[in-house]
Amino acid sequence: MNLPASIDDLNALIRNEVQESVHLDYKDSRALNKAQRHEIAKDVSAFANSDGGILIYGIREEKHLPIVIDDGVNHTEFTREWLEEVVSSNVSPRIENLRIIQIPLSAETSVFAIGIPKSNRAPHQEQNTKRYYKRYNFKSQPMEDYEIRDIYSRSHSIQPLVNIDIAIKQGVLVYLVITNIGQITAQNVRFEFSEE
Repeated sequence: MNLPASIDDLNALIRNEVQESVHLDYKDSRALNKAQRHEIAKDVSAFANSDGGILIYGIREEKHLPIVIDDGVNHTEFTREWLEEVVSSNVSPRIENLRIIQIPLSAETSVFAIGIPKSNRAPHQEQNTKRYYKRYNFKSQPMEDYEIRDIYSRSHSIQPLVNIDIAIKQGVLVYLVITNIGQITAQNVRFEFSEE
């Protein structure tokens, strides 16, 4: 599922009755406030420790189905930068490649959609309770000891494996399809071609 980036995307979730899941959670806008900093960190870390997912602040749900876009978060008080700071200061280690999209509803309110990747730096700990969380069905819950140990080995599973497919079409066009078939991000990959 793509991270929603517009009101049309949010309405499509409601119209298509896209149910909450291990990869998707809807939150009322009121859940995004200073008193809930640790709850925000708990939910974000749970997605990163599991298989990644999307957290949306600004959609009311009923029985895990989206019902309506609510009044929105007051973005003059709660900004993308504030939200990013809440996550980075309350989750350890820091989650890389976290994406926060602000979808304006009015001059003062917005919906916030957070894209949380499956993390190779997991497990991530919520700093207030010093607990590790995971996504289970429709909620975030504390992890068992064996689950934490399993996640520690995640980054050691399959190293980057770069695969290159070459296709020559019509004797002139050359297509290079380069993919990483490993589970870890390939970094500093270089290709050198001879003049031939």
